[in-house]
Amino acid sequence: IDDGSTITGMEFSYDQSKVDEVIAETYKREGIFYVRVWMNEGHLKPGDDIMYALVGGDIRPNVIDALQFLVGNLKNHCVTEVEIK
Repeated sequence: IDDGSTITGMEFSYDQSKVDEVIAETYKREGIFYVRVWMNEGHLKPGDDIMYALVGGDIRPNVIDALQFLVGNLKNHCVTEVEIK
C-alpha cells in the first residue's frame, strides 16, 4: 500500500543461478548472438543504477524482442527489491 511517504532507498538482491538461466534462454531466441547482464546489489539510493543489460543480434526487431524478454524475466523471476521509506 502506498502511503505517500518518500522512498529513501532500496535493498536489492538477485539469484545468480536464475539470472544465468534467463541469459541462456535469451541466447536461444532467433538471431541473438550476445547477451550480457550486470546487476547491482545491496543498499541502493534513488537514482542508483540497478542493472545494465546488453543484447546483440542480427536485426533490430530480434534484439528488441530479446531485450524485452531478458529484462522482464530478470525483474519478475530473479530479483528481490525492498523499498526503504
